[in-house]
Amino acid sequence: MSDEPVFPVGATLDDGRIRITERIIGERWRGRYRAEAGGGKRFIVTTGGRQKGDLAQVRRDLAMNAPGVAALEHIGGLAGDDPHAHEFHGLVEVEPDGHPSSELELPLPPRVALGLASDLGRLLLRAREAGVVIQQLPIELIYVGRSATRRFSLPWRLTKGDERLRVSAILPRAPSFWRTAQQPCFALPQVFEYPMAAPEALHGKDHPAADSYVVALYAALLLTGEFPFEGANFDLRMLNLEMGLLQTMNLPPAIDRRLRPALDPSPDKRLPLRELCDGLAAARTG
Repeated sequence: MSDEPVFPVGATLDDGRIRITERIIGERWRGRYRAEAGGGKRFIVTTGGRQKGDLAQVRRDLAMNAPGVAALEHIGGLAGDDPHAHEFHGLVEVEPDGHPSSELELPLPPRVALGLASDLGRLLLRAREAGVVIQQLPIELIYVGRSATRRFSLPWRLTKGDERLRVSAILPRAPSFWRTAQQPCFALPQVFEYPMAAPEALHGKDHPAADSYVVALYAALLLTGEFPFEGANFDLRMLNLEMGLLQTMNLPPAIDRRLRPALDPSPDKRLPLRELCDGLAAARTG
């Protein structure tokens, strides 16, 4: 097993406590897997390089205890089935109810898209109030579910026009986990399709308006089905994002005039997140 490029379904980790049920994407040493443990508990396992620095400090930095942030189960060594294989480091998060936003059929109707973007904005507001800073949030890490129920039996199909869809939780730790590895990967193109982060966040700098940027990116992607910064690959999209080369989004004027200022490359020129959320809510009901 130690020479295989990916973990096969049925492989166990953490001395048999966690069983791999699905490979999501990536490779054995830097990838993402769905897993489960006893009692039906579901996890997302992110595999990556051994962490540099003090592992206890990494766990504290990535605890991210805030409403709407999926619980952290484990960071550190995960022993596999093969006792002779090298130990690797993994990130284990409790999988939220619902499905990743990347499984949505896009574009969404404006009322649904703006509702989800507003949900994400409120969640990021609460996280920042709790002292949790989230710099990168690919759509694969934003989970959506139906508001009418608390639990979901998987699989269930996401319905394009379902206005009950709400952001159920986020799993924001994977980008930071990879950046703090001994062999860091900053852009993560082999796993995530879009660079969902403000330009300053891509350089490790924080600004409150970075949250507005992520919410506007999410809204634009849901509304159009396209990333608002063109590029044939991840690196070109990231370059156009940093340069502020925004493509024509063909959105209704009432929505465009709210999203475009939030996508300014200068954080001081962006709408504050609370104002953006209020504007999206108004556009949704207008």
